[in-house]
Amino acid sequence: MDERSPIYNLKVVVSETGVKPETLRAWERRYGFPKPQRTPGGHRLYTFRDIRTIIWLSERQKEGMSISRAVELWNSLEQSGQDPLHADSLSQSFPASDLTSLELLCQEWINACMNFDEQGGEKILTQAFSIAPPELVCVEVLQKGLAEIGQRWFKGDVTVQQEHFATSQGIERLHTLINAAPSPTREGVILAVCPSGELHEFGLLLTTLLLRRQGWEVIYLGANVPLLRLETAIQKVRPSLAIALAQTLITANSLGKLGEFLDQYKIPLAYGGGIFTAIPSLIERIPGYYLGDSVEGSTKAVEKIMRGTEVLISYQHVQPEYQQTLRDYRGNKSLIEAAVMETLITSGDSSSQSEEVCDFILQHVEAALSLGDIEFLEWPLTWLEELISNYEDTRDLYKNALSAFVWSVDKLMSEKGIIITDFLRRTKISSE
Repeated sequence: MDERSPIYNLKVVVSETGVKPETLRAWERRYGFPKPQRTPGGHRLYTFRDIRTIIWLSERQKEGMSISRAVELWNSLEQSGQDPLHADSLSQSFPASDLTSLELLCQEWINACMNFDEQGGEKILTQAFSIAPPELVCVEVLQKGLAEIGQRWFKGDVTVQQEHFATSQGIERLHTLINAAPSPTREGVILAVCPSGELHEFGLLLTTLLLRRQGWEVIYLGANVPLLRLETAIQKVRPSLAIALAQTLITANSLGKLGEFLDQYKIPLAYGGGIFTAIPSLIERIPGYYLGDSVEGSTKAVEKIMRGTEVLISYQHVQPEYQQTLRDYRGNKSLIEAAVMETLITSGDSSSQSEEVCDFILQHVEAALSLGDIEFLEWPLTWLEELISNYEDTRDLYKNALSAFVWSVDKLMSEKGIIITDFLRRTKISSE
């Protein structure tokens, strides 16, 4: 459909936007927005873009802007060469003073979360939403705030309970905003789903919100959705596109399987997530469209995909030698785990942390083999080593666990595990 074709009468526009006829006529008279064409009989005809423009202006009013300032913002974006409906970042169009205020509010919100101050945190967020659009607040306060809290947790300065408290408050606010988003005005349904094992849903929720506020119909299925549960949703919803995010190598592997599953139904997959920023070569292993490195840019990518103008990058299939090594590894996995834990217990590293580290290594090795490149292991193992080094009582655990793992693979798989052990020795990740 050409969004610039004048085919909608005033009644349809009022129904789609919720803006009264007299208000539309006032905007047209005072500000030149919208700019309907006329039938031979003098009746107004609007384009789909007019409808989206009206919704955009109405949303800015709901955020506290006057209609005159909303029009000024629209004009300034257009004059800078941006399409207001598809601007990459709202932060570019807001005064530096407003952004500075959001930075301060972000720190205040972080402090409230560190003190488990739910009411204080909510008041800070309410203040932020009163001075800037929801999209901007969600990125500049919630997303950046959670990223900083995550870094503090990684360094050992924040507890997992504090991190969970902040994430819960951020997710709750996103759900509220999604529920209040305007009705869809664009063709096609998008299914948003976290692949099996993926528990970090904030990024996908934020993407869902941005897309909903741009007029897309997005159905959010939540975190950790097994493939077997998708079939019913696909049959009922019949989506034009599925979007998913992965933050770890393990869930990137699940995401790859999701892409293959969706291909059976001829449904394209669009994906992103932090793991693809950390390991860019992973993109070549996932059947689908890559959304880019930012949640804001992902909405622009979705626009191109839905229009059919985005280029699909071909992905590499797993080589036979990796498929065989994966089968052999899975056949010995439980024995390898038992051997690693026995070695750690013998050396005095018997704790819940040692079990978690052992499981981390076992699962990530399987994911790297399944994705077809053992080199993918380097980043998560480096991350694990740095994480453990931040805690004095477990600093030797990484070295001991990885050494036990290499020894166990050698013992139980011999030459069949050479892809694994050669990589670990060659990169000197193990202590041998």
